[in-house]
Amino acid sequence: FDSEYHKELCRHIQSMAKNESISPEDMKLLFVTDSPEEVIEHIKIHAIKRFGLVKKQYKPKWWYGENRRKF
Repeated sequence: FDSEYHKELCRHIQSMAKNESISPEDMKLLFVTDSPEEVIEHIKIHAIKRFGLVKKQYKPKWWYGENRRKF
């Protein structure tokens, strides 16, 4: 996220691929965008769906003072 911020890093990684320090296939592992919607969609496809992740039901934590027991 934030292509301007990661510009130098992306340029360096492209240079590494050009110099064969990394495989050109490694470039496919990168995803840089300025769109929050694209980030969300990328995560859904490449993490949630790919690995079958499911959202767990949140359980209150007593040590945070959530759902305190009444005495």
